[in-house]
Parts: sequence; structure tokens; C-alpha cells
Amino acid sequence: MLKRYPLSKKIWTVIRTLLIALVMAAGATQYLPTWAQSKEMVEAEKQYQTLEKRGKYAEAIPHAKRFIELAG
Repeated sequence: MLKRYPLSKKIWTVIRTLLIALVMAAGATQYLPTWAQSKEMVEAEKQYQTLEKRGKYAEAIPHAKRFIELAG
């Protein structure tokens, strides 16, 4: 009959580290579409804020709508 030896602490540490890395990588890939849109969103928000500060509210509204569309 074969004896079963428990895994050493080093092996458990390696396994735990790999599992944590796997979970983190899986979580990061869920946000890739958001990263792709962030440049457009930042630009729309910047244009909105600039126009709003100048008091050009009617011109700022389309940029605010675009920002909301990209965020949702």
C-alpha cells in the first residue's frame, strides 16, 4: 500500500500564488472593453467641462450625452 505524504509548505505557497494570479487575471480581462472606451469617454467629458465653464450649455449637452452613452 502506498503512503500519502502531505504537500510541503513551499508547494502550497506556489499553488496559492498561482491561484491568486489566475483570479486576478480573470478579473482584469472583464474590464478590457472599458479600457478601450476610456479615451473617448475622457475626451467627451473634457469637452463637456470646458464648454460648461464657458457658459455654453447648449453646446455642452451633446458631449454630456456622448459621455453617458459610453459609460452605460
